[in-house]
Amino acid sequence: MFIYISRQKNINVSVHDCIGSEWGPWSACNNKCGRGIQKRSRKIERPAENGGKGCNPLVQRRYCYSTQCDKHDPEIALRGSTVCVKCETTAFIPSLDYRCRGDGGTEGMITRWSLFSEPYCYGKWQRTVKTGSECDASVCQPKPHYIFV
Repeated sequence: MFIYISRQKNINVSVHDCIGSEWGPWSACNNKCGRGIQKRSRKIERPAENGGKGCNPLVQRRYCYSTQCDKHDPEIALRGSTVCVKCETTAFIPSLDYRCRGDGGTEGMITRWSLFSEPYCYGKWQRTVKTGSECDASVCQPKPHYIFV
């Protein structure tokens, strides 16, 4: 039977934590209107050695809020001075040059509409020129009210 005996030397091992650089400046907000995110980063100047602590995180993020929004009327979507809606294909009327019944030329007709930019936003509308006491309060209003979102 053989027994192996080894000699161990006392080895002095230094543990070094990671050293990171100073944080850089915050980036510009990634959204010019409303909530966005800013980032900043730093670099590793000396990596961790022999079980030392790491430099995490190397990137920080925070929320930001920008107010450089375009000025527009939030109640309606306009293309020039026209409200951007479309009629259902089945609502096109040949005698109206394939326009929708109620598209501005026919009073009192209920017409279906949907937004070009939001296909799941749709509904019905009715044009009326009635005012005052002859008018039902649910249809007539003293000033314009928009149905378009």
